Amino acid sequence: MVIGARQRPTPKAWHALLVVVLAVAGLAVSGVALAQQDQAGIDDRLRTGGDVTVASGETVDGDFYAAGGQVRIAGTVDGDLVVAGGQVDITGEVTGDLLAGAGTVSVSGTVGGDARMAVGQAMVDGDVGEDLVVTSGQLALGSSGTVGDDLLFSTGQTAVSGRVDGGVRGTTGSYEATGTIAGSEAVTVPEPREPTAADQALSWVRRYAGLLLVGALLLALLPRLLRGGAAEVRNRPLPSLGVGVLGVAGFVAALIGITLVTVLLAIVLGLLGFGQVVAAVVFGGLLTGSAVTYAFFLAVLFLAQAAVAIALGRLILRFGREASTGMDIARLALGLLILVLLFAIPRFGRLVEVLAVLWGLGALLLLAWRARRPRTEAPVARGPVEQPLT
Repeated sequence: MVIGARQRPTPKAWHALLVVVLAVAGLAVSGVALAQQDQAGIDDRLRTGGDVTVASGETVDGDFYAAGGQVRIAGTVDGDLVVAGGQVDITGEVTGDLLAGAGTVSVSGTVGGDARMAVGQAMVDGDVGEDLVVTSGQLALGSSGTVGDDLLFSTGQTAVSGRVDGGVRGTTGSYEATGTIAGSEAVTVPEPREPTAADQALSWVRRYAGLLLVGALLLALLPRLLRGGAAEVRNRPLPSLGVGVLGVAGFVAALIGITLVTVLLAIVLGLLGFGQVVAAVVFGGLLTGSAVTYAFFLAVLFLAQAAVAIALGRLILRFGREASTGMDIARLALGLLILVLLFAIPRFGRLVEVLAVLWGLGALLLLAWRARRPRTEAPVARGPVEQPLT
């Protein structure tokens, strides 16, 4: 459903990435530049920590950069504001532009220029002098909120109760406009459509092709890992399933541990006066958590299912060499076909998919555990010592 005529491009998914990249880049560049100044200058223009505040009556001259768990702007920022945090509250004034990447952003004060946000939830009850550009799950322009130019968005839910002096353009899952809009509206609300049997079949074909392509590539790059994982699946099925459950629990515990260590370290460094290092610590924690998450989902989505598929294919294709790449690709293709057909069964398929992932993940973890154990050489059997002839 399209409301009105569309005149300007609407924000896409890359706007979120652009905002976050710009926010991080702004913090990094400002940190390098301000590190050459004295501590007073650093505290004035760049602030990080668990709770960052510009108090009421305080004025920051020039652009201001902030990163923290909670950022409150109750005073005045005489320039641009670049902010990253869990929750951002702007009750004061920003004379320039606002660039925000956060979980929640609330603007009840004034932003003189553009406001660009990539957030989970955006609530605007104050004044935005120029464009308001938002990529978020929820966007609410309150009854007392105003936008001096255009409102552009890509959101899950959008409610416009205030005044927009320009146009409203965007894509959203739910749209409600009870305020005043001076310009045109071009809002796309996709209509839900029930997938047909052909759509579902095509989806499973695509999934099978993707798993086969990635599995064959992994088999060429990591043959010993996949063959060893398949052997563990066949030889130790119950321990593999149990270790797979422990592996998922260990992944969750690792992410919680990384988050707690990062937050505590950032708070301690902030209290000790090393505020300029906090951003680097937060970035390091995010990088570590992302690496752990990437490795886990690579194992779950591809390695685990490929190992189970090869083990299943070996039960059927018993001829050929055990360590033949060509035969293993054929076994992989046959095993994946059986798995995908089982996955496609309503209700039952989801259980089979979970069991296959846990089975394969546990087999890979068992293989890794056995590989790290030192190998002990078997004692050489010695026969009776012959006596020399006399």
